[in-house]
Amino acid sequence: MRCRMNDDGTSWMVEITGCKIPSGITIPINSSMIDGNYEWKCTKNNDGQIVMQKTLHANATCGEHQRGTN
Repeated sequence: MRCRMNDDGTSWMVEITGCKIPSGITIPINSSMIDGNYEWKCTKNNDGQIVMQKTLHANATCGEHQRGTN
């Protein structure tokens, strides 16, 4: 987050600059990263809403096995 003050000092606003995932890493808006078995995406919608999504990435494992194998 970033705090911005108007030049006249009468008001301020907080600007969201990224999403923080459980491991503590911050992902910038409109970026993604792989952390463990998951791909995390941090995006900003047209209406200004910040969205964080978590999906299994293509090379995710299940213990010692590749996903989808026995």
